[in-house]
Amino acid sequence: MQKITLHAGSLLLTLVLVAGFAFAQPAQKVGVPFKFTAGASALPAGTYFFTTQASASRLEVRDASQKVVGVIPVITRLAKGAARPAGATRLVFDTVGEERYLSEVWISGTDGFLVRATAEKHEHSVVPPEM
Repeated sequence: MQKITLHAGSLLLTLVLVAGFAFAQPAQKVGVPFKFTAGASALPAGTYFFTTQASASRLEVRDASQKVVGVIPVITRLAKGAARPAGATRLVFDTVGEERYLSEVWISGTDGFLVRATAEKHEHSVVPPEM
């Protein structure tokens, strides 16, 4: 009986670890040519890496040196659909006056993530630009 319990426990641990790796996405690199705000973090222009955390309820932002510079709560997932085909990772920014706010993150191979809903009058800019 003890042997069966040990094997069942090992199997359960293996399944949990495999499931965690299955949901983890590799970091996606994007160059942002202007300063911007992502969640509560004001960030300078530069190269950033975006990954989803295990529950996909938050996105992690790392700078070029792989230091975590922000964790952004996800408001909701955005389906790819015809308007947003699968492809390269891209970011959508809402521009209000002179300020740019990260509003959507589209990671290659997944649905998008809405991270800010802007009520003010704003314009969208996409990095990298859609062709």
